[in-house]
Amino acid sequence: MILRTLRWDIIHAFYGIKSRFFNVLVNTLGVMIGIATLVVLMAVSEKTKKVVLEDIKTLGINTFYLKNSSSNILTLQTFNKLHHLFGNDLMMTPLYIQEQQECYILNKSFKLDLLATDALYLHISEIDVLSGRILVQEDTKNLRQVVLLSQDMEKLGILLNEKIVINNEIYTIIGFFKTKDSTNHKAILPYSTILDDDSVLSRIYFYSEDS
Repeated sequence: MILRTLRWDIIHAFYGIKSRFFNVLVNTLGVMIGIATLVVLMAVSEKTKKVVLEDIKTLGINTFYLKNSSSNILTLQTFNKLHHLFGNDLMMTPLYIQEQQECYILNKSFKLDLLATDALYLHISEIDVLSGRILVQEDTKNLRQVVLLSQDMEKLGILLNEKIVINNEIYTIIGFFKTKDSTNHKAILPYSTILDDDSVLSRIYFYSEDS
């Protein structure tokens, strides 16, 4: 009976993969390409690095990113190594996303999508601050516990300079930013205040003004 059930489970799984073959293929290739790209970037010599940078300029792009896969190889430590390798030629920023994290303002509980990053991400994503000030590189460098909240939080009566508890740490609200048709409350904070070397990133962005 157990063998018969197992047999039907295997057959069912096979036909499920077959019916979604294209999606499986695309996802598999995406993981393989992402891993291959990261391995190449980590292993390049100084000469090869110049070739990579020239290819980027030839393509005429100024922003691209590495996206994490199920292998979780994009960590903050990986970002730091890539930054050491390419930091003089490309601007880079990590992005860590923690969805629906419970936070507290004046003892009221809110569910927020946390985006841990730095000022470059705001520039790349063209995020506009509606009130208060924008995130700056000094916030990340000096481990300032400051946060930007999405505009819908301001509509709830939250004020600038109020305190918000995130992951048991107290942050100061420095601004409110414009969001694009999102149903979730969002918060942007310096990645240096919340991540360690083993934290798994969602993406690593590369940016060049020369491309």
